[in-house]
Amino acid sequence: MRNCPHCGKKFKTNPALHKHIILCQLDKNEVKNSVVPTQKEMWVIIQKLYKENEIQKKKIEKLLKQQMDLIIMKIQVKEFYQEYKQNLKM
Repeated sequence: MRNCPHCGKKFKTNPALHKHIILCQLDKNEVKNSVVPTQKEMWVIIQKLYKENEIQKKKIEKLLKQQMDLIIMKIQVKEFYQEYKQNLKM
């Protein structure tokens, strides 16, 4: 078993450990500005950012839908209350 030097997570294979270390360094802000990542490292970073972006887009869509549902519900309650008031006057 190999361990990540930044977080201590254990890995069975070197490729898995190397991929994790790239991302773990970013998460821990331990990447030196003078070090240019390799093309493979950049690809791993891009893939991670893409996945995170997709997750964020889904969360935003869900929140927007919930917000619209609440607005519709408020309108319905308001209409119901106005109708109720009119029925009381009759």
